[in-house]
Amino acid sequence: MTTQHRLKEIMLANKLNLKEFSEKIKIPYRTLQNYLLGKRTIRMDALTNICIHMGINLNWLATGKGEMYDRKGTEKVKTLGGTIEWLNE
Repeated sequence: MTTQHRLKEIMLANKLNLKEFSEKIKIPYRTLQNYLLGKRTIRMDALTNICIHMGINLNWLATGKGEMYDRKGTEKVKTLGGTIEWLNE
């Protein structure tokens, strides 16, 4: 399975269309569309961004190995987000 297929799997699992997914992961619609069509190579920073916003295991997204969701990583991101909000208060 390719990275493009795994992106589609994330969209299906989260019941998101292309527009909703692009907004959620903060990647422009056309860029995401090109990733899905294989017209553009997905850069590591884009993969990382997707993982942060969706709670996805980076190893799974990049290679297909492991579980789709990264439970520990998601908790770290939530904790970091809470810390940043607290610091901004």
